Amino acid sequence: MNSPGWTREIDTPIQTIAASTRLGLVAVGGVGGVELYGLRDGAPTEVLEDRNMTQSLAFHPEQPLLLIANASGWIAGYDVQRRQNRFTPFEAAATPWAVAFSRNGATFVVACIAADAQMRHVARRYDVELGMPVAQPMLHTKDVTSVTSTAGGLFVTGDANGIVSAWPAGLERRTAAEALAAIAANTGETIDEESGAIHVAAPADSSPAAHLH
Repeated sequence: MNSPGWTREIDTPIQTIAASTRLGLVAVGGVGGVELYGLRDGAPTEVLEDRNMTQSLAFHPEQPLLLIANASGWIAGYDVQRRQNRFTPFEAAATPWAVAFSRNGATFVVACIAADAQMRHVARRYDVELGMPVAQPMLHTKDVTSVTSTAGGLFVTGDANGIVSAWPAGLERRTAAEALAAIAANTGETIDEESGAIHVAAPADSSPAAHLH
């Protein structure tokens, strides 16, 4: 029988877990927020309280950044070294179910269940520095329930209809100013710099690099 290196009992049911070897941390999410533990010994390091269920977590591949999505729709990027938000938390287009960073760390994707305001089932790419959308939505016909990324520069999404699609990650690393300047050109959308509101110039259409079913 294989025994764990360490075991820790959490007070509430666990919804999601992320781990970072580089940071030496484990993030555990569920009812009441996120708890951080040392990867080596399981020692508690920090608690991020949230009255809503933490739905999904992901660590940045290179930076001390933890991406947090909760069941009420809010997305936060938390710097685990500075202990502060990297960008202003924002509300996703619909209820977030899964999150993932691109392998180069320039973007992340939020996969959503339920339809957005335009009645679309979407996953959406965001810029890491700004926390703002940087590409057309990844469109599905049902709830987008899963997302992951590849070293070859793809995001792969799956939905409740059993459809798997692969999409180009789309962006190289850039500064926040460069990202903001490029958003309108890349997406056909404009961003209100104060509120972060998205203004759609035309009906969005985005095709995956591959479509499997």
